[in-house]
Amino acid sequence: RNYCEEEIKEKDKIMAAIEAIDQKALDNMSDSSYAILKNFLIEDGLLWAYIADNIKGVGKKTAERYAYNVINMNNDDVHLFAEALVEAKEKIKYCQICYNLADQDICPICSNPNRDPSIICVVEDARDVMALERVHEFKGLYHVLNGAISPIDGIGPEQLKVRELLLRLQDETIQEIIIATNTNIHTRMNLCTALSV
Repeated sequence: RNYCEEEIKEKDKIMAAIEAIDQKALDNMSDSSYAILKNFLIEDGLLWAYIADNIKGVGKKTAERYAYNVINMNNDDVHLFAEALVEAKEKIKYCQICYNLADQDICPICSNPNRDPSIICVVEDARDVMALERVHEFKGLYHVLNGAISPIDGIGPEQLKVRELLLRLQDETIQEIIIATNTNIHTRMNLCTALSV
């Protein structure tokens, strides 16, 4: 949505005023005033637009639902939610071996001596690892590409952990590679070409 300069300045003033509102003021706010505030944050699109623009895979409808949930949370819960997000962002990192999400330099799977290091399962992201681990069947190790090749989005093998996979494969203990990526023809073809070299 495009606003003229005056409208943008006015919205900036309103947002600054909203940020200055404490919980006591919200508690004492009339139903009609609270409805106006919610309308400004949600119906006018400021909150859900931010969510939709900054969280990959979240569309307008889902973003609106998230926005309604956040605006209806009490102040303490909002602060706890925000702190949890910041803490997760600061503490969670990529495993230095497989690039799965971890809170240590080496993830629990790579550091587990009971896993079979001769088999590597290649997946697109950490959600795939979680899905496979829930089945309790695969006993090897993983390599997480952290994405899929998408020429239309400007994502090539250089943006993924393909080079890191090839470096891992120099280890002669690795005997088997399982490509468990989604049905993305670009990713699969690139991996097959790289692995055949």
